[in-house]
Amino acid sequence: MISGSNQGGFTIVETMIVLAVTGLLVVSALQLISGKQSETEFQVAINSLQQQLQKVTNETANNYYNDINNFSCENINTSYPYIQSGLIGSGSGQGTNISCILLGKAIRFGWASPNNSSSSNSYSIYTLAGFRLGQNALPVTTIQQASPVAIAPGNTYNTLAPDDSTTVNLANGLSFYGQVSLNGVSDFVDGTKQPVIIGFISTLGNITNGALESGSLQYQLYQYGNATGAWTSANKSTDYVDLIDGITPNLISNIGLCFNSGTTNQSGLISIGSNTNNGSGLSVSVDIYSQKDCS
Repeated sequence: MISGSNQGGFTIVETMIVLAVTGLLVVSALQLISGKQSETEFQVAINSLQQQLQKVTNETANNYYNDINNFSCENINTSYPYIQSGLIGSGSGQGTNISCILLGKAIRFGWASPNNSSSSNSYSIYTLAGFRLGQNALPVTTIQQASPVAIAPGNTYNTLAPDDSTTVNLANGLSFYGQVSLNGVSDFVDGTKQPVIIGFISTLGNITNGALESGSLQYQLYQYGNATGAWTSANKSTDYVDLIDGITPNLISNIGLCFNSGTTNQSGLISIGSNTNNGSGLSVSVDIYSQKDCS
């Protein structure tokens, strides 16, 4: 006699168990794939940022600037160069303009605008110009004498200047975390995303017997702010162009900038510092960490 039970199939309960387990495996596989994809996207974004910053240093070292001969730069104010749109006189060649010379570039990381700590997913690049001649019509030999300013309109300084700045959005959810310590030096930022402004600025020659000594120029790393790069509450209420134009930057040997991922626990430390093997004198490297704070 044949039993009424199903000897060769599965019960409904068994089928449901198999489907549930299969579903969990599919979800786990998709999460793993998604996680790997997010990690890959982060690595692509942080490596792209490193390459972009190295490109800025290289272009600066090679005196490559945008076509910005549509402005005048005059020595009509003893404290900073006066920049406005349009040429005065016959103009000048690449790298100089009447009373001024292009000195390098500054880069802002952090808040997209002062006092806007909710946005830190972009950075801005500014071309810097400074005095060519100082007292007694002699070429300037120090950053203090050159008084570099951004070729961009500010709220206080150079309100009529053309805007040669460029803002770049960070890719794949990357955002600026803050400045971190290098070589055991304690810095002022700890995840506040407080803006950091650095400059790649040309060295200036020496004067011998009233003449400027010849020799190849090097580009050095500077940071804006006080001795540690921090801003006062008064600084934060102005715009970035005014911060660049109103402060003489400090010469530094290196800096660490931390960027973290918006989709993983990873972070990337961009290190910028001197490198005698690099034509610009500056190198940009990246290290990836499994924590959000580059530790």
